Amino acid sequence: MKQLYLLTFISLINISQAQWEYRSDDKKNEIISVNDKDKNSSFLIERKNNGQISFFINGVAESECKIETIEFRFDGIKDVLLFKVEKVEEKKLKILFNDINGLDYLKSFSKLVKQRNFIYCNFINVCGININKTFSLKGSSNAINKIDLIPFLGKTIKITEAKKAKIKFIENSIPRLDSKNFPVHRLRDINPLDIIKVYWKSHQNDKYHIKIKLKLNGQVTRELFGKFKLFKRLDKIKSRY
Repeated sequence: MKQLYLLTFISLINISQAQWEYRSDDKKNEIISVNDKDKNSSFLIERKNNGQISFFINGVAESECKIETIEFRFDGIKDVLLFKVEKVEEKKLKILFNDINGLDYLKSFSKLVKQRNFIYCNFINVCGININKTFSLKGSSNAINKIDLIPFLGKTIKITEAKKAKIKFIENSIPRLDSKNFPVHRLRDINPLDIIKVYWKSHQNDKYHIKIKLKLNGQVTRELFGKFKLFKRLDKIKSRY
């Protein structure tokens, strides 16, 4: 059992354990973090007082080259886990781990984050310049348990699986589109689990293109932006399920 050191500041409580640090603020948000081996950036996991958990990398500058994704690797594991990121503050990136396309990566991440000793991050930007960081996972177990990270990730996986199944159902129910994948990016601001009905109709009497509308739970009908090309002529002008 590693020794705990308790340091109290006005409204901030810090508990250091191995290389990981736990702190909570006056809003009852909890943060666990660890510095990279060069101590110029940090890997943070934040749990808000409503139970929502987010991942951040703090201390990585984008300059003129936007960072779009991060590749994660763990010691002893060959597989690479890829997550999209977005800039939330100067030198602070939020890891977008609940995207349906990254579901398998999230499943692997949720297992490895407590099993391995190191996490290697490769930041990929639009200029093709890679930035590499290494963070230690040693001593992270108690910190991870304290914020209930693993149960949260398990719940997130179940919700993401349901979203993916819902989008697949939509994709299989509408007429066949002349594209390999349903344009999931057009649902980026919609929770697929809120979709209760889907409508489609020909676009401007063009039987080879359709418009798709969605009826959302408790909201008005919304139209997916743009028209969708079909593999074959649409006989029915309007349909729904």
